[in-house]
Amino acid sequence: MKSPMKKGKEYRKAKADEILKGRTPIINKCSPCNLHDQEYCNTYLWPETKWRLNNCPMATHLVSREVKDQEKKRVGQQKQKGN
Repeated sequence: MKSPMKKGKEYRKAKADEILKGRTPIINKCSPCNLHDQEYCNTYLWPETKWRLNNCPMATHLVSREVKDQEKKRVGQQKQKGN
C-alpha cells in the first residue's frame, strides 16, 4: 500500500507535467533575455502575452527608465503673514 504522501507527490508531478505541456515557445523579443532555456521561458507559460501590450516585466535585457526624484521645488508658494 502506498503512503498518502507518495500519492500526493505523484499527483502534483502529473499535474505540473500537464500544465507544462501547454507552454508556448519564446518569441523574438525574448531571445536576449536570461530567463529562458533553449526555446521556453522559465517564468511564463505564454511569453507572447506579456509582450502584447507593453514590455515584459521580467525582461532582463531591457533597462527600465527610473525617474529620479528631482529637488523638490515649491512653485507658486505664497508668503505667510505673521500676525
